[in-house]
Amino acid sequence: MSIYHYWGKSRRGETDGGDDYHLLCWHSLDVAAVGYWMVIKNIYFIDHYLKKLGIQDKEHAAQFFAWILCWHDIGKFAHSFQQLYRHEALNIFNEPTRHYEKIAHTTLGIRVVELLAK
Repeated sequence: MSIYHYWGKSRRGETDGGDDYHLLCWHSLDVAAVGYWMVIKNIYFIDHYLKKLGIQDKEHAAQFFAWILCWHDIGKFAHSFQQLYRHEALNIFNEPTRHYEKIAHTTLGIRVVELLAK
């Protein structure tokens, strides 16, 4: 299945303009780009905190923060999350609903990182 069939944000319940959903791959890159800019401009003193972590170079700090943020919603790739919103343009639309234990996408993301770290 293509990464272009996973949504990251949807307009469930919203009635004012805009797209029905925002692809997860684009959402992750958007968040990373904003995080990069926040470090470069030192919004909320993020650059200061990253220096305390030992990352002195602002460009390296911005790239590191962007990389971390790019992974922030990795748990949204889970089928249990993807079935929360259905749209005909997404492959999961035609699949039957499965009943999963309620686990937040953040927890699923942490589990992915734990498995990758092994």
